[in-house]
Amino acid sequence: MPQIIIVFCLAVVVLTYVLFSMRVGNFINVLTPFLLFEIPAHYVLELVYIALFGRSGSDYAYFYCYATYTLGIVATAAGYLGMTARPVSLVLAAPTLRVRGLPVFFLLVGAALYAPVLLAYPNLLTSPREIYSLTRTGFGIYFFLSSFAVYVGYILFLFSGARRRSAHMTYFVAACVILYMHGSKGQVLQLFLIALFYYTFVGLKSFGIRKMALIGPAAAIGIVGLFYLTSPVDSALDMVSSIAEYSDYTRNSILVIDDPNLNLQHGQLTVGEMIYSLVPRVLFPDKPSDFGSLWLAEQYFPRRFAENTGAPAFGIGVPYADFGDFAIAYWMLAGLLSGITMRLLTSKLQFAPDAGTFALLLVFLNVQLIPAGAAIPLAFYYLCAILIRIIAGRPPAREATQAVAV
Repeated sequence: MPQIIIVFCLAVVVLTYVLFSMRVGNFINVLTPFLLFEIPAHYVLELVYIALFGRSGSDYAYFYCYATYTLGIVATAAGYLGMTARPVSLVLAAPTLRVRGLPVFFLLVGAALYAPVLLAYPNLLTSPREIYSLTRTGFGIYFFLSSFAVYVGYILFLFSGARRRSAHMTYFVAACVILYMHGSKGQVLQLFLIALFYYTFVGLKSFGIRKMALIGPAAAIGIVGLFYLTSPVDSALDMVSSIAEYSDYTRNSILVIDDPNLNLQHGQLTVGEMIYSLVPRVLFPDKPSDFGSLWLAEQYFPRRFAENTGAPAFGIGVPYADFGDFAIAYWMLAGLLSGITMRLLTSKLQFAPDAGTFALLLVFLNVQLIPAGAAIPLAFYYLCAILIRIIAGRPPAREATQAVAV
């Protein structure tokens, strides 16, 4: 029964993506992050996991999870297509400051911020994943601020008007090296996404189904390669099993949904995750350890919680623990509003691109500019977008942005 539910919902999602792509005239669009990451993690890998290890919960829990995933993507598509395209600026206009060399400065800042972590474990420089595992607590401020600086630097570089491909490639490779040393596969992949979305929404590059047929396998090979480099395994079967286990978003959500003793938190987890994730433990030593997803980790993975190795991903388990069966409405409303907002942002970039608007769009495209491992308030990202727009200086002409994207 779970396989039937998953396959049916997957068919609905794929059909939605194809029809949406045909409607907007581009197979790289605002639904692409879902196609590249959530379909493999939520649908494909879960089917592999069930085939290898069996089901994880009740039919109701599977149905609820996949109905939520599917209706969320449909709501996003509906919000985007239902909103009239207009070049409205959502990022507050402010005086701009053009300072030469800022992209390189931010890249160096990103490296310098992470240097204390590397210096603390000089014997593990060839095993970034081990450093990542050992520094989940107490080093967060170095970890996510370093990544944030690299991402901001790359965005500024893209909007600097630089035309030389060699300069672009050099900057991109240097940024990849710094992010790779963080031991996180996702951070390197997100740099690729920033480039891809810049070419699409600023450079106005069009990707048909043939190009997508090349990008899809290339992305899959890249993800598997990064997985091998950061999480080495002994055999091909071990790799398949380990990759399949990355679909634990759904299984962890099922734990919450099937729990008969669950006490609804009425929004405390969502709010706590947004607030406490922004407060460095260095500045607030008494910060609680059981906020947001960590509260769920304490309930369902007490040993992992006690070892302080971080919270596993709970997917829709967090809103379900807060709102119960009404979590699906919360998820759909978030998707609808996200689709509407992305339509306004992409329309603005099409007519008058600027770095701040692009940075804000990346947030809605699920690119974690601040990989803090928890939800970051949208208001904080909005302030960051304003600052990025200011320091990026006057945006280059439309011809210049297209030249960089070619």
